Amino acid sequence: MLEELSKKDKQWRIFALYICKDKQLADDIVNDMYLKLMDKVSVNDYYVFRTIKTTFLDYIKANSNTISIDLFPDFAIFDNETTNERHEVNEALKKLSFFEREILLHTHEKSLRDCEAETGVYYGVFNYHKKKSLEKLSKIMKNGSS
Repeated sequence: MLEELSKKDKQWRIFALYICKDKQLADDIVNDMYLKLMDKVSVNDYYVFRTIKTTFLDYIKANSNTISIDLFPDFAIFDNETTNERHEVNEALKKLSFFEREILLHTHEKSLRDCEAETGVYYGVFNYHKKKSLEKLSKIMKNGSS
């Protein structure tokens, strides 16, 4: 099976490079694909492409804190409208107290249960303060935009 797959090695590597935009990562993904498919009796090209794609997605999930945005140049992430909205939110956040900003930061990054496990504070307390902080932020945003 591996001999048959290796006949199209260049095609697999081109596809992997197209997906991830990084030659070394593309080589790793193709090598992982070979490992995943070595015990299969027969596979078609579509199955190989899906395996490469899911291997890349698994890599993203496993390394979500270290993925560079440069891997996704086709996505227009920062247009003017988004930048203006971010600026407005940042200005509104500055008007919150330190405690309110910290509550929003921690509950945005983690689940309420994770916050409870980390601090020993009941998750309902986090939920209450998160709700109050979001209400205050919303009120500031409405007053600032009118």
